[in-house]
Amino acid sequence: MSKIKVLPPLLVNQIAAGECIERPASIVKELVENSIDAGATAIEVGVEEAGSRLIRITDNGCGIDREDLPLAITSHATSKLQNADDLLNIRTLGFRGEALASVASVADVFISSCPSGEQSGYKIRSFGGDVKPLEPVAMNHGTIIEVHDLFFNIPARRKFLKKKATEMGHITDTLTKLALSYHKASFKLTHNNKIVFHVEKTATLKERIEQLLAIGECEMLEISYERNGIEVQAFLAPPEVNRANSKQQYVYINGRCIKDRIVLRAVADAYSDYLPMKRHAVAVLFLQMHPEDVDVNVHPTKAEVRYRDSSGIYSAVYHATLEGLRKGDLRPSIPLFSDGPSTSYTTPSTSYTPPPANYYDSQSNQTHSNYYTPGNFVQETMANHMGGSVSTNSYEKIDEMDVPVFENAPMTSTTAMSSRTQPAPQSQNLFSEEEKNVPLRWFQVHDSYIIIETLRGIEVIDQHALHERIIYSKLKQQVAQKQVQSQMLLFPVTVHLTATEMATFSEWQQHLEELGMEMEVVRDDVIIRAIPQMVSDVHAGDLLRDLLEQLERKNKVNISDVIDPIIEMMSCKAAIKAGDNLNPEEVISLIQRREDADNPFHCPHGRPTTLKITLKELEKHFKRT
Repeated sequence: MSKIKVLPPLLVNQIAAGECIERPASIVKELVENSIDAGATAIEVGVEEAGSRLIRITDNGCGIDREDLPLAITSHATSKLQNADDLLNIRTLGFRGEALASVASVADVFISSCPSGEQSGYKIRSFGGDVKPLEPVAMNHGTIIEVHDLFFNIPARRKFLKKKATEMGHITDTLTKLALSYHKASFKLTHNNKIVFHVEKTATLKERIEQLLAIGECEMLEISYERNGIEVQAFLAPPEVNRANSKQQYVYINGRCIKDRIVLRAVADAYSDYLPMKRHAVAVLFLQMHPEDVDVNVHPTKAEVRYRDSSGIYSAVYHATLEGLRKGDLRPSIPLFSDGPSTSYTTPSTSYTPPPANYYDSQSNQTHSNYYTPGNFVQETMANHMGGSVSTNSYEKIDEMDVPVFENAPMTSTTAMSSRTQPAPQSQNLFSEEEKNVPLRWFQVHDSYIIIETLRGIEVIDQHALHERIIYSKLKQQVAQKQVQSQMLLFPVTVHLTATEMATFSEWQQHLEELGMEMEVVRDDVIIRAIPQMVSDVHAGDLLRDLLEQLERKNKVNISDVIDPIIEMMSCKAAIKAGDNLNPEEVISLIQRREDADNPFHCPHGRPTTLKITLKELEKHFKRT
């Protein structure tokens, strides 16, 4: 008896559904692509319970003829291919003829359609693959497809669906990608009868892109470029508008949105001289080429393609992006009003001129040619800041001053070392008893590193990494104790979010407020009124966007799963940077506050904050031993 059997059509379709119907967003993608292929200029997507209960697609396209309705839900029946040669000349988004049949095998599907020129239409139903007879229906020309109770007959698949917010995020992102490319059609998305986003058709692609991508008042740079038969139309945000990941980089090949490492690598390389490390550009790229030069039939969901000339694709995209950046005016705009905190510390101007070597000796009482004492400078600074003269006995008043970044900074040689005997909470024994009585000598090099003389050698401190660790430790402690202090903004910051970002924000708003942010939603905008005091020098809008990107990327259920990465990012943004010139008070404060950190020798990302070089090693390298 034969062990190999031909599978029944229903099972074949259900297997196919496992490949191309991963989640509700997959159905939205396939059905909206059919609407676009049908020439629709108005497309509405309505979902209930994030698509698990209902997905409804309504369009005003050319419609489906009565005799074609039963074939529409038949596997591998399509109007877009006639023979094998057509696979090398695909100009539509859909072509396999398996999506509707796959959906109909795992859901209760209704298809109603009225072709252009007809007075009425017809409706067909497939209940888990069981096709019902045609029925006449009164409707406008176009097509309405309703998908009820997805995976009702495959409970195991239904269990793999994520929480509603996650599935809605995927649906929103899918429709956004389709809407970006087809500006001559309007798109509307509703969830449980509430509008998620609605965009009208526009005259140009640029208008549609600026509709959907929240880039503020910055204008997208537009460039058209052709190289070796590859046409590139690129829309690039200026480098000042950047993101923590590449999610807002969209690539289209002959109108089809794809994931492609070659194109993204070319964009990243072109932007490399314009962006900070680990920041990503906002870009939308449309590539047009002959269909024979690209194979779109290599992925179940058609999300990936294969090129005949990969190097040609890279070269065209790289040069198009680079040319667009070079032609644009990339000078950042300067806002009239600062959106920073209402209280800030500004270093008063003095007649002090820094010496050639920023060297400080806490025992010295004179200014020498190669190092100086900050006595007069400190008194002048404090006098200007406090509005009067300051005696040498008044240095302890620095504790009462409002210095947001460097708190309780010791200002004199007498306090510089004595405070080492007063360890802060979570402190570590950084200094031996002998070293506690050693005068503090240090100097800053390249405005990035601080070199300290120790009893048995020297230490080199990365000022950014150490300050990042200090802020991280304190902020993490405040979050654990639910005592995060907020800093009110003098001018509230308004941030316009994309539909995907707003969905993430709505899910996490309460937890973000627990981190010290005060916000309110006004339509598609979020108004930020306060941010955590520990990161009060950070741009509030950038902070919110990066937090939302972090939450989207982690895709966790509990705030505790992402709290550490969020605090790491906040700390990194708030910390002093390499290249920041520090005054003596700031350097001494930074050195002493090492004891406030739970792990002062490594930053939150694992990089070292301090390198130790012993006197013995120095003598060895200088051949003294």
